[in-house]
Amino acid sequence: MNVRNPRTGEFDYEIFPLSNDELKNKINALREAQNEWKEQSLKFRIDALKAWKETLEIQKDLLSEALIVDTGRKLETSMEVDFFLNSIDEWCNLAQGFFVESVKEKSSIISLDKQSQFVPYSVIGIVAPATFPLFYAILDAIPALLAGCVVMVKPSDLTPRFAEVLLNSFAELPQIASVLSVVNGGAETVFELTKLCDKICFTGANDSVKDILRVANESLTPVDLELFGKNIAIVSETAEIERATSAILWGSAFNGGQSCNSIESIYVHRNIYHQFLSRLVGKANLLEFTYPHLETGQIGPVISEKQVEIINDLLADAIHKGAIIKAGGRECEELGGGYYCRPTVLINISPSMKLLQEENLAPLLPVITFFNLDEIAELNNIDFKGSAAIFAGTEAEALQMAEKINVKTISINDVTLKSLLPEINAIRFNKFLKKKTLLINNQSEKSSWWY
Repeated sequence: MNVRNPRTGEFDYEIFPLSNDELKNKINALREAQNEWKEQSLKFRIDALKAWKETLEIQKDLLSEALIVDTGRKLETSMEVDFFLNSIDEWCNLAQGFFVESVKEKSSIISLDKQSQFVPYSVIGIVAPATFPLFYAILDAIPALLAGCVVMVKPSDLTPRFAEVLLNSFAELPQIASVLSVVNGGAETVFELTKLCDKICFTGANDSVKDILRVANESLTPVDLELFGKNIAIVSETAEIERATSAILWGSAFNGGQSCNSIESIYVHRNIYHQFLSRLVGKANLLEFTYPHLETGQIGPVISEKQVEIINDLLADAIHKGAIIKAGGRECEELGGGYYCRPTVLINISPSMKLLQEENLAPLLPVITFFNLDEIAELNNIDFKGSAAIFAGTEAEALQMAEKINVKTISINDVTLKSLLPEINAIRFNKFLKKKTLLINNQSEKSSWWY
């Protein structure tokens, strides 16, 4: 499979998906290694991961360089690599407080004691997207390994270059090399992984997961989903406009809008609409592409060529249905073979526009007015599976507004705080463990219900 460079448009890299038999052999080798890995002490697993981190620190520049080519951006890559390295220590510290021996508990029947044990899944398959390739590839891998699982990572076929660096980083570390592997490939590789692994962790767009779930239903493989969603910003009449416009613009344009947490629609109280729009447009016009140099500008290229078509289609549909562009352009721009999307502010938005319904993974900012929160739900059919950001003059007002918004995560007077505080917490270990309950008859005499 040929892989496109998002900055040059050239297909300058090639990956070679494994055959089904080769992939099966790799999974079987991991499965055999898991028997010994899970029996090792937690300290052994922690020491192995920390030894890997030391090697990664030495190869940090190589990892960053590969990711920069994969994604076409530099600033976000630096942040991503630093987070990944720091997360290894954080997961190891959390594991020491999480994995403790369970104790017997009294059950509701006086003669029975109850004790729980947690057994790791054997092989975890991780399917990562192209938006933050390393972050999403490793987010689940580290806690899974600490839990006693073995892991197969499948990066996006749009961003596979960093996988080679990862594989080389633990080539001299047999403890890691035997329990963690990375395989490149396309959709067929994902489907085969779904059949072969004991659990799949998938992060990505809603449309991408449908075929995986079909295969998983046939193989009875459990799938853990972290799907992209539509994320909104709501700006009340009392909000500080300078703060709100700066935060929302960043929340939409960071990483070129290619984030599951990016802001994709903005609801502004009509009494401050014109002031808000003026400042948002002014600030959006100041942002530049990271072209021709990586070090200049803020907006990197669109990683996926297919996504360019989606962005252009969303803009064309909105314009056809009456939207007016106040900043940005009518379509993505081609520069040096790569495609870039300017932060694009649109007004005169109607509920029928695909822009409000579909994920865009681009810095598109449709601005819609409202007078009360009930109007937002009535304006369109948005299913609030994503997150929201609420800006208000006081925290109390923002919290009152938050009670009426049914989403998983709400940031108050800021945006996408979830991405700044990623889910590195002990609860995440649970997804890699199966609970086994021991029921212990503690009486010496026979039970009264026996024959």
